[in-house]
Amino acid sequence: HLRSQEYERVRHSKSMLSEPRLSDEDAARLVEAYERSDTSAADYLALVTENRPFTPPATTHVVVIDSGTYCASVAMPVVFNSFLQDHGNQVVQELLSRYEEALAEKAPAGGIFVHVRSAEAEKRLVGQEVNLVGRKFKIKRQSPFDSKFYLDVFGVRSTAVANDLFMGLAQLGARPFFLTPRDVNMNAHVATPTWRFYFGQEEPPSCLKSAWLRYQSVGVWAEVLHCPWKTR
Repeated sequence: HLRSQEYERVRHSKSMLSEPRLSDEDAARLVEAYERSDTSAADYLALVTENRPFTPPATTHVVVIDSGTYCASVAMPVVFNSFLQDHGNQVVQELLSRYEEALAEKAPAGGIFVHVRSAEAEKRLVGQEVNLVGRKFKIKRQSPFDSKFYLDVFGVRSTAVANDLFMGLAQLGARPFFLTPRDVNMNAHVATPTWRFYFGQEEPPSCLKSAWLRYQSVGVWAEVLHCPWKTR
């Protein structure tokens, strides 16, 4: 199978991934400080940070390789190596040579996020076509929803109930950004009773964090949040 052959070719190519290691001298300094047990956590972290050979740079811009679920079952190091070695795109190569592309990860909804250092790099990458694990895909802008924290609520069987939940979350101070049925067959106009509530930030709203930490389950959490305004 051509796809399997491509996976094997990438797996057996020279790996471009490695764990950056300390020099023997720097490692010995860390061991000494660690074993003394009199170094504060903050001071020890500063020592680690000072000697670490590589730290990923901070990025604020993201593009998406629009591969859908094509790479979902492929290990990320394989995808990463394929992108670095076989992308076949001059713009990508130029930005790589300038260390503009800092991080790659699988997107939860499909595709590959590529984090870049500047708005200019983001602008140049959008619309480019790259090879990835044997196929070509377009690079597109990140959807505003990709970076939003969301809550899935199960058992919501009507739009009226979903709207009540939206208003209840707003009353708690959570300020929902958007709500939508999560699983829909657009051809048949049939949905499951699960609604997704997006919020305006990457992290859970502060008023919900205690419930999140306590109950650990989105389903249980939704039920707990549902009770206060339902009984008013």
